[in-house]
Amino acid sequence: MSTPNFAAAVKHIEAQGDIIERCVFAEGSRLGISFPWYALVWSKYISPNTAKVGHSLMSAGDWTEFSERHYTVLVRCQGAWQSLKRVEATSNAFIRGHSSYEHAALDIVSLHQDLLAFTVALGSALENLEKAVRARPAPSLQNINVRDATPSLDTIYEIRNRIAHAWTIPIFANSGVPSVSDVLFSPQELPWTDSRTGTPACLLDILEAKWREFISEINVVWSRIYGDLRDKYGDLDAKPYLHARPPGAGSGAPQTVPLRPLRGGQGSASGMDAQGISPPESRWNPSL
Repeated sequence: MSTPNFAAAVKHIEAQGDIIERCVFAEGSRLGISFPWYALVWSKYISPNTAKVGHSLMSAGDWTEFSERHYTVLVRCQGAWQSLKRVEATSNAFIRGHSSYEHAALDIVSLHQDLLAFTVALGSALENLEKAVRARPAPSLQNINVRDATPSLDTIYEIRNRIAHAWTIPIFANSGVPSVSDVLFSPQELPWTDSRTGTPACLLDILEAKWREFISEINVVWSRIYGDLRDKYGDLDAKPYLHARPPGAGSGAPQTVPLRPLRGGQGSASGMDAQGISPPESRWNPSL
């Protein structure tokens, strides 16, 4: 098999992905370079099995749920990244100081919200990654255990459950830096009093470290998914056209339909075609 061409896959998704995919993989994006295996799976296996029918993007047959789950993981990653950037901005504002207790309180509340959003997004990414693995159209080739491959993400998932379903983890200033107690990562659920003991740890440092671990682990899973699909289907080259049968077309020969244009087109009244809709309509409603 040929060596994966990540650069070509990124260029392909930057040109032909939906509005979120194009944003993530835009040239110069710090986020896009973190997910080369997503782009490769999309370019080699999802795009060749997706066609534009009317103003909808159709994933063919066995590829539908896999495409949905694969896409949702990326959306959740984008959400987690945005939460992390907000924590960074709020932490910097916190360090610069506040003119009143009210401003300090509002920043702490914002940090609570973004900590929750970060863990919820990555928890959802984990769930959808597991479902993508189960839904991939090559399930018999190898066993891919997502939980074993993503221990840090599993930890984030448990923290998400604790924050969402138990009580607020105190966020406090330690030498002017927004911090939490390191007992946040204790394997057992601790009472409120214990959650304010332990060693103070910079909240931003903790989340950035978890993000780096997550990126490394999720790429391992995506690389295994790619290898699984490649072993079964070989390398599917992206074509300037795709073959797809529109809904209700009967059992005749497949219809040739063009790939969707990058922008504009004859889509909605606003001038945005199906590519500009997130998520693409037919990924969620194949009857469109």
